[in-house]
Amino acid sequence: MKRLWQNGSGRLSYQVLQEFYVVATRKLSPGLEPAVARKEVGELLAWRPALITSAVLETAWQIEDSWRLSWWDSLIVASALDLVSARSQLETLKR
Repeated sequence: MKRLWQNGSGRLSYQVLQEFYVVATRKLSPGLEPAVARKEVGELLAWRPALITSAVLETAWQIEDSWRLSWWDSLIVASALDLVSARSQLETLKR
């Protein structure tokens, strides 16, 4: 995590932020106070969370069907694949 913050390469999805908030405030014992968790989510917004687009949904459905992952896990994987693809395209343009 430290390296991701240092070089600005951290990425995640809004779904991951939502799950972090729920787990941190409701499922952990002891959990975080909502204000603390909200502050951490706010800081992670600097990582420009991935949007869930129609293409991400389509990919998630394919992953769910092919790999029998849960819907929510399939959506996280699809978002990650979308972020990797976008980063590869950006690096190609820089060359």
